[in-house]
Amino acid sequence: MIANPTTHQLNLAIIDFNTTPIGLNMLQLKNIERLAPDQSNRNNAIALHEILTLHQDISYVSPHIYSIKGSNKSLIMDEPQSMIEVPLNKISLLPDLIHNYCPALWGVIVAQDRYVILVDVFRLVSQQATS
Repeated sequence: MIANPTTHQLNLAIIDFNTTPIGLNMLQLKNIERLAPDQSNRNNAIALHEILTLHQDISYVSPHIYSIKGSNKSLIMDEPQSMIEVPLNKISLLPDLIHNYCPALWGVIVAQDRYVILVDVFRLVSQQATS
């Protein structure tokens, strides 16, 4: 986890992923840009559901490209619903059963009366590279 050392908070982009909100650490992202309708994909970009190997069709309402810091890889997900700051002491770690299945899923917070699964983008990309 990379947090802001001066505020002891995590800056998160909250994205609805197939009705489940997920949180991405903004310090792990270079930028977020809309995927143009004429671009079905971009080099080195992979859809989140392909990495998580969900065996169902996922449709993205407003697909965006999330460029990852220190990597030539990008993720395709829907646009962020919100950006929030979360104090580190409000984060709960996921149980080992879930974390061992997918190390990129590491924590959970409650935001806007919903559970938000926290995703480590760096681990997610390295998980994709080894699979």
